[in-house]
Amino acid sequence: MKYLHRTTKGVRIVGDRVMMHDGSLVRLIDAWCVNNGATMQGRLDAAKRLLNRQRGVPVYVCPDVVLIPSTALRDYDVVVLNAMRIIAIGSRNDHAVIRFADLTEVVVPATPGKLRARWRAARDLNERIDRSNGRQESVYKYVF
Repeated sequence: MKYLHRTTKGVRIVGDRVMMHDGSLVRLIDAWCVNNGATMQGRLDAAKRLLNRQRGVPVYVCPDVVLIPSTALRDYDVVVLNAMRIIAIGSRNDHAVIRFADLTEVVVPATPGKLRARWRAARDLNERIDRSNGRQESVYKYVF
C-alpha cells in the first residue's frame, strides 16, 4: 500500500493495484491497527510519547506500514501516505511531490517541509519500535 485518498465514494487504496473501501478513513486505519494488536488511538498516544510530539504524529500499523497524513485525518482532502514506501519528497507549484519505491509519483496539496518532518518522524518511530522488539536483520535469513 502506497497511499490512501478520501473521495466522495469512499477511500481509495493505492498500492500495486487500486481498491475502493466504502467506509470511513479513520475506521479503516483503526481496523488495520486492531488487526495488528492495538487501536489507532493507542498507537497515536504511544507515538506521541516516543517522539515527544503532539502534532503530525505518524500511525504505526505494522513494520511495513507507517502512515503519515498530509493534513489532519478528518480533513476532506487528506492523503495518507505509507512512509515505508516513500523514497523522496519534492515540491512543485507549492505542492508536495511524493516519489515511491516503484518510481511512481503523487502530487499532494501540502507543504513539503511539513511532510518531510513527518516522514523523518515515521522512520524514527519505525526504527525505535524495531530496536525495542529486538528485530534485527539476521545474517542467516538467506541460508534457509
